[in-house]
Amino acid sequence: MESYSASRSFSGRTHLIRLAFHLSALMVWLVSFACRPAVDPAEPKIAWTGENSIVAYGTSLTAGIVAPDSSYPAFLAEKLLIDVVNRGKIGATSAWGLANIDIIYSAKPVWVLLEFGANDFLQQIDVDTAAKNIAAIIEHILAYGAEVALLNFAHPDMYAKIDDNQGIIEFLSAEAVQAFVAAGLAYDAMIDSLAVAHGLEIEDYLYEGIAWDPAYLTDDWIHPNAAGNRLMAGNVFAAFKETFELSHMVK
Repeated sequence: MESYSASRSFSGRTHLIRLAFHLSALMVWLVSFACRPAVDPAEPKIAWTGENSIVAYGTSLTAGIVAPDSSYPAFLAEKLLIDVVNRGKIGATSAWGLANIDIIYSAKPVWVLLEFGANDFLQQIDVDTAAKNIAAIIEHILAYGAEVALLNFAHPDMYAKIDDNQGIIEFLSAEAVQAFVAAGLAYDAMIDSLAVAHGLEIEDYLYEGIAWDPAYLTDDWIHPNAAGNRLMAGNVFAAFKETFELSHMVK
């Protein structure tokens, strides 16, 4: 009887020692965990530092016809931690964009929002020529090491509602309007196909909510005013929101 009691007592003490050891280990782990800085386990989709930027490269739709501080890149920058550098040029064609591509690299871009084709379309430049130029721009930027996303100025919905654009309907014949629509649809398909061919993200309806509403357009019925550019920035942000968030770029 004494032997059994002694054995049970020893076993109890061993259990208590083990329990104390495990509790001590747990306390050490909890303290060390609490002292560790919070770390997001996900690697950013697009890695960047404070020296990098997003570059918006394109036509007057990027530059901002009203003023640079009311352009879509300026409004987009309000939502992001990373700098957004505006390299838009009023009147720029895809050929100009290709010839002047080096102007974007001083901003150390990690991502380029590419918007070309609108002036090619308005100047009736062959869509295949524009496609070759834009493809060459994409390849140049990718070779540099930055990501590219495309912004499509055209969309079938715009041309389905072309009768709402009094700035066009008032000055063009029915045949000219028909040709205008056909060319716009060809440019829309071309830009979409470039995104697919190069595996790029795309904002495929840059003018969504803007065309052809006079509240959001300047008197030329083409360019967004400041309110329209704010909507345009919202369209861009919504289109690429997941990438902005996964890259830790959102304020």
